[in-house]
Amino acid sequence: MRGMSSAPPIARFIKSLDPQPVMNRTFLDKLMTGVFGGRERFETTGKETYVKMLEEVRSLVPEDRRLEYRMGEGWERLCAFLGQDVPEGDFPRVNESENFLERVGVMKRAAFERIAWRVCGWVGTAVVTAGAAWVTWRGTQGRKVGIWGL
Repeated sequence: MRGMSSAPPIARFIKSLDPQPVMNRTFLDKLMTGVFGGRERFETTGKETYVKMLEEVRSLVPEDRRLEYRMGEGWERLCAFLGQDVPEGDFPRVNESENFLERVGVMKRAAFERIAWRVCGWVGTAVVTAGAAWVTWRGTQGRKVGIWGL
């Protein structure tokens, strides 16, 4: 896991309990590698690569079949392009700071719950196993135990 090598051992252990961020990281790594040539190159070539891809799309898709929409333009232009009526109500704004932070909080809570349930499963298994071993041990005290009880 990138960025975790300098973290305390307990933080690395807890992080290892939840595979979701690792799966997301794998997807992002593949995306960055496939599109930008790797994370390392993103900072230096990201904008240039984006502009090249945009130019390629513009060359492939005719202008009358393409909408270059900028967030914040609202419903009118988008609905006109799609041939749909403009819905009532404001255009949804789901990527604003407060919404974003709220969604991050929900994802963190979900990750914590996944980790907690996994740890509870391990602890529960250990407790049941230890309890069964103790009951078995207590039941054998004072008796000879062997294949035929000899």
